[in-house]
Amino acid sequence: MNKQVDHLTIHDIAQRAKVSARTVSRVLNGNGYVSKTVRERVLQEIRQARYRPSHAARWLRTGRSQEVCAVIKVRPGDMAMEELAAAEKELRQAGYWLSTLQVDGHDAAMVSVAADLATRRPAALITVYSRNILRFQQIFGCHLREQPHVMIDLRDPRSPLDGVVIDRHSGIRDAIHYLRDRGCRRIAYLGLPSDPSRVDGYRSAVAELGQKPIMLPFRDISPADPDLPANRFESGRQAAAAVLAANPRPDAIQAFSDEVALGLIAGLHALGRRVPRDLRLVGFDNRQAAAWCTPALTTVAQPVREIGVAAARILLQRLEPEKAPARPRHVTLPTRLVVRESA
Repeated sequence: MNKQVDHLTIHDIAQRAKVSARTVSRVLNGNGYVSKTVRERVLQEIRQARYRPSHAARWLRTGRSQEVCAVIKVRPGDMAMEELAAAEKELRQAGYWLSTLQVDGHDAAMVSVAADLATRRPAALITVYSRNILRFQQIFGCHLREQPHVMIDLRDPRSPLDGVVIDRHSGIRDAIHYLRDRGCRRIAYLGLPSDPSRVDGYRSAVAELGQKPIMLPFRDISPADPDLPANRFESGRQAAAAVLAANPRPDAIQAFSDEVALGLIAGLHALGRRVPRDLRLVGFDNRQAAAWCTPALTTVAQPVREIGVAAARILLQRLEPEKAPARPRHVTLPTRLVVRESA
């Protein structure tokens, strides 16, 4: 009588396919050479048996968790999930699986997540930069040194963590120079003045062009909860009146994000102004909505898939101690300007 599907092991699949357990492991993990004929035979046995590898059994057998946990603060439409999807694909090919835990701006939730992680003891951690994640790292910091940990969007070059660095500075600089080439002479910035990854690029670019920076007022605190960020589309929409009241009035704007830029377009439209007729505008991120709006938004694109893949590869290297570098590994990825109708 055949074993129940739930009780099948990798050795059972190997016996059915007339190969070694090591060969089955290579097929499941996508590592090592297996001929096309043998791979198809193993996959056929896996499909017929409806076999699913047991993460718990592997943990008990090897003493190592195969879980990589991503601790994130997700906002509506956040690109972090796209980055993690790319990371998950890369990790799964190496035999790991990705889970996610969300934190908000409140310490109670972060303490709860930290306690959960201490119990689960995942093989590695991924965090995605935000002010809430920085607070989480303070709470959980004593444990972060005990396991591989990569931060997506690492901002501190002195950090002892591995991380993926996004070169926003150059992307913003390219956008400002593009606006200048289009005849703009009063290029303003709308968004978070405290975010140096964008603001420093803006300030240095306008200085290169002999212009003074124009920092427009922007609200990024939720009126309902000071621990949480505001709806940035709404903040961009509400900023339209301040843009028109500015003296001198800007003829172009670099926005903190596509959300902010799309909100500004809506706010200006309500006040009878049009982009790019009355104002040229550049966003940041290259979300899908940037190409779908009217006018289509010129924006600085972040390499979303490449960010996730880079984070996963850093972790996989760190999970093999003999290959792991002694010093923190920081991988820098470029951005690029995507020109559409708004500028």
